[in-house]
Amino acid sequence: MRAWAFHARDEPGFVDRRSYIFVIETGNAFINTVPVLFILVMMTWQVVPAPALGVTMSVVFYQIFHGTITHFSAALMRRYEPSSQGERSRVFDFGANVPWIAFPAAGIAVGVHLIVTGDYSFALW
Repeated sequence: MRAWAFHARDEPGFVDRRSYIFVIETGNAFINTVPVLFILVMMTWQVVPAPALGVTMSVVFYQIFHGTITHFSAALMRRYEPSSQGERSRVFDFGANVPWIAFPAAGIAVGVHLIVTGDYSFALW
């Protein structure tokens, strides 16, 4: 909870329902829920062909990757007020966004592999 409060203090758009960032983040949460659940289920039961799951993974993880890069770039370029913790805030932004960049990039790589090979074996190791 403290991390969210710290982040929202430096980025008021997260708590202002009229802001663009609030609408985008809320929309992403709703839009990504169903495809991510589909991916999790298909990685477990493998009911669909590997290329179909690969396409879904590539698209969904690209969208998450792109959104994170866009959000992170905007956060670095636009600060509403100089924070008393300016450097700490940048370190927090970077640290909080690294998993949201690395894991979707890995998801894209696995998705592309599923498309190219048509085989689930790579995704199971």
